[in-house]
Amino acid sequence: MVHLLVGIDTEGDNQWDAAARADQRFENVYALPKLHALFERHGVRPTYVVTYPVVKDPRSADVLRELGTWTASPAACLHCECRFVRME
Repeated sequence: MVHLLVGIDTEGDNQWDAAARADQRFENVYALPKLHALFERHGVRPTYVVTYPVVKDPRSADVLRELGTWTASPAACLHCECRFVRME
């Protein structure tokens, strides 16, 4: 039996461009259901490694939530470039 581990680095669009980070967009995250459907057809359970800006975006959070915890696994990607807020 062959096992496949798939990790998807899930970040904002063009994350490495300072101007793009100033006006963050998440079109790539919004397209994940199409990719996820392909994984499901082949029995692959991906891990989506998400940055803080992705989970902070309400629509991105909804997309990830809809993928389901039985067919996907969430994980945190802690880039030092991301601005984190202190949760009190």
